[in-house]
Amino acid sequence: MNHLGLFAKYWEPGRVKTRLAEKTGPLHASQIYFLFLRHLLTGLDDVGDLRTVGYSPVDKQAQFEDSIEPSWKLTPQSDGDLGERMEKFFVWAHQKNRAFSDPGDRSCVVLIGSDTPHLPIKFISDAFDLLLHQSVVLGPSTDGGYYLVGMSDKCYPLFENVDWSTDQVLHQTIDRMEQHQLDYAFLPPMTDIDHFEDLIELTDQLITKPENFAARDQDLLEAIENITGGGCR
Repeated sequence: MNHLGLFAKYWEPGRVKTRLAEKTGPLHASQIYFLFLRHLLTGLDDVGDLRTVGYSPVDKQAQFEDSIEPSWKLTPQSDGDLGERMEKFFVWAHQKNRAFSDPGDRSCVVLIGSDTPHLPIKFISDAFDLLLHQSVVLGPSTDGGYYLVGMSDKCYPLFENVDWSTDQVLHQTIDRMEQHQLDYAFLPPMTDIDHFEDLIELTDQLITKPENFAARDQDLLEAIENITGGGCR
């Protein structure tokens, strides 16, 4: 049973993509965040057996219900820091898998965020394939964190004592896996789109190397340029 999760925050100006907003302004940054989220939800709407958006804050359920694809379900993120919220999601998602699968089936849960709208479907499929033989799979991001984390059969203790939002996240997570003698695998690295320079790099790649992206990513390019007025060229 393959369960894909996506963590998302309500797209209120000034509360999402704050580093990007330093160049684009809060409104455009929030529009870009919502664009990324919608791009992922529509592109991944048939990946895995179950698909769940872990949303925040709790009181924005109605707004998310109006915005997600029918193939996705909703669950609120728990309280706590990012590690606590991810841990509780993995526990919940594995329980959900077991409720919908036969005894003895392998439970595979993959969790992503909304900072890599250009994430290839193949990377997620590869993550699920790797979890048939590995306990953990990570997709490293170039800022020292990771854009994807997956676990098979249970939630392993990876998220304690991690300095979130720093360049030490991946290194510290590897330390946790080594300490607990977990077998793990990596996907290819990707760049989170957090800063305006990241957005420029993404649009440049979409323009100059379209063969490296899915056809639908050209729609992403057009939508970014509509929001920014072509300011990423």
